[in-house]
Amino acid sequence: MPQDDNITYLNSDLNNLKIDFKFDYLIHAATYGQPKKVLENRVGTILLNSASLIQLLEKSKENNAKVLFLSPSSVYGEIDRAFANL
Repeated sequence: MPQDDNITYLNSDLNNLKIDFKFDYLIHAATYGQPKKVLENRVGTILLNSASLIQLLEKSKENNAKVLFLSPSSVYGEIDRAFANL
């Protein structure tokens, strides 16, 4: 990962997300990156992504931080058709 004293990159399992530092901005670009597993466990994936987003929003509120949330491309189209050839 790029190095920058002003940026902290978190590479973490969303089930075990821990943020124990102050921040001003949060860019949330995490999602489950295995389309086949998403299709096999749609509800679990939605619950994991929703719970982790809520946790990040609560922590951002504590820090009075601005948030940018990047959603996965699958929310913009038909997931079955988008991943049919995988």
